[in-house]
Amino acid sequence: GFLLFRKAKANISDETKLKGVQKAASRVAIKKLKSINTSDAGAAQQIKNVMDDFLLLKLGLTRSEGTKERILSGLSNRSTSNDSINEISRLWNKLDMAAYAPMNSSDISSTLFETEKLITDLDREL
Repeated sequence: GFLLFRKAKANISDETKLKGVQKAASRVAIKKLKSINTSDAGAAQQIKNVMDDFLLLKLGLTRSEGTKERILSGLSNRSTSNDSINEISRLWNKLDMAAYAPMNSSDISSTLFETEKLITDLDREL
């Protein structure tokens, strides 16, 4: 019994494992977003990191391949809606600007909500 189960599990292909991880990506991302303290000075960067990690994982890209252009191109190639692609760009720009002009707690909260919604929507599209 146990040996057969262990052996069967060992035979799972890397592609199958990747698909499982990609499938769980949105749940993991949403959980990470919910754990962010909106009054934390680094909250905007944490949101951006979660969004980046989610997109890289869903597109099967490494961190070094994860340029904004490459991610947007990958989403476009997967027939992601223009609305979603535009929302990603808008949130990225907003989060990048937060490094130079810190956001208040209210802005962080709304950005957190928008990012959660985007990840949920993208999970359905990808």
